[in-house]
Amino acid sequence: MIIHPTYGPQVDPTDGTIGETKLVKRWLILRLDGTKFHSNQGRYSYETQKDCQNDAETIINTNLDREDCKGLKATEFWCYPIHFDPVCQVPK
Repeated sequence: MIIHPTYGPQVDPTDGTIGETKLVKRWLILRLDGTKFHSNQGRYSYETQKDCQNDAETIINTNLDREDCKGLKATEFWCYPIHFDPVCQVPK
């Protein structure tokens, strides 16, 4: 847990906490440049890497002429519980 003296609880990517809140690991689709393919909302997160990668491959295969759809990959993120909005990437 990280508590900043001025700003209070901060994300601790090593254990997935923000103060007393325990984050959950979810999967998001990232572009080659590291940006998220979808908007920063939990409805675009996936419970498993397999589901995420399958959707990424479907997007790639149906948009072969679009440069921003090439090289999409599943990446694990810490997300808030319940609504699954992403907070930060899980460190490797």
